[in-house]
Parts: sequence; structure tokens; C-alpha cells
Amino acid sequence: QKSAATIPANLEIDWGDGTAITDINKGATPGVNFASHNYTSAGNRTITIKSDQADPSVKQMPQITFDNDNMLTAILDPFPNMGATNFSLSFNRCAELTSIPADLFRYNTLATNFENCFYNCTKLVLRQDIFPDPKASPNYFAGKTMNFKYCFYKVGSSYSTSTGTAPKLWEFAGGGTGTTWRISGCFNGATKLTNYGAIPSTWK
Repeated sequence: QKSAATIPANLEIDWGDGTAITDINKGATPGVNFASHNYTSAGNRTITIKSDQADPSVKQMPQITFDNDNMLTAILDPFPNMGATNFSLSFNRCAELTSIPADLFRYNTLATNFENCFYNCTKLVLRQDIFPDPKASPNYFAGKTMNFKYCFYKVGSSYSTSTGTAPKLWEFAGGGTGTTWRISGCFNGATKLTNYGAIPSTWK
């Protein structure tokens, strides 16, 4: 929803109500709020954003965030390449968010800041495969300064039983030569995660 960047490709936004499609041209500079739509009735909608840049190694669309968005319930596909380094507050306080896909950040390899990214997403069923497997890609974060402070604070905490699984970020700490980790409170309060007991205390 929000970006101050130039649009890197031709975009098509289907608002999911069968009445409106918004086209945004490559090179446009529409400002921070680059698209909006008013719905005439209540209900669940699937919003689809299509980019005509098919190569995920280059920027495909401007960065979007959902900070404090209580209407968002699910992300269905991995984020396209947004050329973003900062995903801080991306889903901050999205209290109704319940699910996210595997490989959510796969194409955003420049990203280093995830502080408060899923802060207080208390209904989110977290999955460990939103980041690569540390055993298969031990140097994925090598040489970077990674900020995961309070990233998953109280994730899934509204559930009465254990659900969702934490990505094993702490296993990257043994590899990734030269990586600096900022991790205080990363999984603080996320006690309903199925592998919460395996998370080192320094990450809580």
C-alpha cells in the first residue's frame, strides 16, 4: 500500500470485488500511497498485484507495508522483489493476520532490518520456511548486520494450544562469517510456537 519510490514496472491491481482494476505505469512517481480503493460492501477480498517484470533478480514492484492493519488476514504468495532493505513494521500489530506463505522474503535478498516486523501478530501461525534452511544455506546472512529485534514478539500468542513454528534463525549464528546479529526480544512472548523451547534464551 505504501511507497515513495518510482514504480519499477507496469502494475495491475485487482481489488477482488469484480468491479475495479487499477493500472499503474512504470516510471510513475505517485507518492507514498500509490493506490487505493473503496469497497461498497463488507466482506473478505483477495487483492492481487501483478507486475510485468518477471525476473525476480531485479526490482518488480515498490515496497508495500501493512503496519497496524487490522483488515489483513493472509498473505498468499511470496513477496516479489521490492528492492527493499528495511522490512521493519511490515506487519506490525496486524492483529487479524493468520497465515503467510513459504519463502515470503525469498526474492528480497537485500533485506537486513526485520525489527518489529511481525510484532503483536497474535493470531499468526508462523512457519519456519519464510527464510532459507540454515543447514542448506548457512551463509545466507553472511557479512550483513541483521536486525531481528522484537521481530516475532507475541506471534501466535492468542492460541490456546501450540501452533506455528519459528524459523531457526539462531542456527545461522554459527555460520555467516562476519554477520552482526541484533536479536533482543526476537521471540519474546511467542510461547505458543511449537519449537519455542528450542529457541536460545538470547533470542527471547
